[in-house]
This record gives sequence, C-alpha cells and structure tokens, in this order.
Amino acid sequence: MSTISHTITCLGPMSHGDIGADTGNVMRFRRIAHLSPAGVPVYIPAISAGALRGVVRRILWRDIFDRTGLSRETLPGQWDRLYAALANGGTIEAAEKRVSPDEIRARRAALPVLSLLGAALYTSHMAGRARVSNSVLDCRESAAAGLPVDGAAPMRDLLADEARVRHVDREEQDTEASGVGPMPTTVETVISGARFVGHTHCAPSLEASAWAYGLDRVTHLGGKSAAGFGEVRVQHDGDASEYAAWLDANAETLRASLLALAEALAKGKAKGKAKGKKAAPTPPPAQGADSLALF
Repeated sequence: MSTISHTITCLGPMSHGDIGADTGNVMRFRRIAHLSPAGVPVYIPAISAGALRGVVRRILWRDIFDRTGLSRETLPGQWDRLYAALANGGTIEAAEKRVSPDEIRARRAALPVLSLLGAALYTSHMAGRARVSNSVLDCRESAAAGLPVDGAAPMRDLLADEARVRHVDREEQDTEASGVGPMPTTVETVISGARFVGHTHCAPSLEASAWAYGLDRVTHLGGKSAAGFGEVRVQHDGDASEYAAWLDANAETLRASLLALAEALAKGKAKGKAKGKKAAPTPPPAQGADSLALF
C-alpha cells in the first residue's frame, strides 16, 4: 500500500462550515479535536476527509463520463441512477441477497475509480479502498499536538471573519412586497496563503495513480466558491501518469463496463418498483346487515 501526502494551499479565503455548530448567521470554520502531548484536547481547523473525497470523486467520474461520451442524452432512463451511484456515492434501497466475490473483483478491475472510492449501488455496496486523512491546518497548535506540520504561526493569525451582504435593487423592487431584502452573513475563514496537510493510503498502484490524477484537478474546496472563497492549489507526491495512460488505452472497455453497470442499476430499480407496487384497492362490501357490522 502506498501513501500519498498532500498539501493544500489557499489561494483565497476558505470557508468550510462546521455543520454541528449553531452560531446563527455566523458560519464557523470546521474544527477537529486532537489530543496534545499534555493530554489537553486542541480544536484545530481542518478540511474533512469526506469533503476532499467528495470533490475528487466528482472530478474523476465527470472526467470519465466526458471521455466515454455518457450523459443524460446518451443514457435516457439510466443516467440518473448511474451518475448518483458513482459521482455522488449512491444509496441502498434493499438488502444485498447474495455476495459474489467474482463480480466484485471484476468490477474493481474494470472500474478502478469505483474500487478506489466505493459506492452504494442500490442493492449492494462496494467498499472504497482509499483511506483519506483529514487535512489539518499547518499552525503552531497542530505542531503542539504532534501533527506533521511546520507550525510557525498561531491558529488565530490564520483565521479571519469575512462579512458579506446581498445587494438589493431598491429602485427596481419593493422589499416589503417581495420579501427579499439584504441578507448579511459572517463567515469564519482560513486566510489566503495558509496551508493544510494530509495524506491518503491507496492500493493498488493504478488506484493510487487515479487519486493523484484527481488531486491534480482540484481547484476549489469548501463552500461559497461562487462568492470568491475556496480557490486552492494542491501539491502531492503521487504520480498520475499510470492512470492517465490507462484511461487512454481503455476508453472503449470502460464505456462498455459503465453501460453494463447502468443496465444492472436500472434493473434493480424495476425490481424495487415491482416489489413496492401497491395492490389494487378492494371494492367496498355491499351495504347490508353483515357489511355494517364491519365498521
């Protein structure tokens, strides 16, 4: 198993909301607790592993769909389930009745990105083999917690509040009539120039190369990218060349594998609908002495 280390450098302020924090219209940057050598928890800003995985997942699958010419237009009736399963991680609709090791191995070989990141395929689950760490802010507190960072600046110097307010065209619309007025928000951000560090364990080498290929194409992380947040540069010690060569050599085979998977996922939907089909309503009994006793 290979380990790919990465550094994420902010090219603009980054917002990465803490979902569990109830702070009104102020969005706090996500923090993850680390135990310091002194035994004290330290809450350090971090990009969650799930956030990075999700961005790389969409980048890799959208690239594959473009290369293989698959889209809503070319896969009518099958596209939504295929895209949702692969690019968004999928869901489980019914319990898996039978596990086929041969089918799992065949899918891993044919679809290395599916093997790398996994998916819930409606009636089965493919476990992803990538083991992604959280990416922690390179700050003094991280170094004090024993994390592999330089840790020169204190955390407080790398955080800033960004205030935004939505502009309202008062000459064009009456806010009392429309109900749409200014909407001030405050976002806690990690400042431009700050860095996050993390790593990913991958196996085999083709999947590790696919992860590197995805990292090469990450341009934004976190939220509010349309408002000027989250532009990044990702540097890593992986090698994307093996996966890039595999893509060029296997476009037709990859397309065929995806078409077969799309058909299988569509069949699963049809079976699920048949199972969940409601029975025709029973006609009401004739109104008589016996039927009245039923109510």
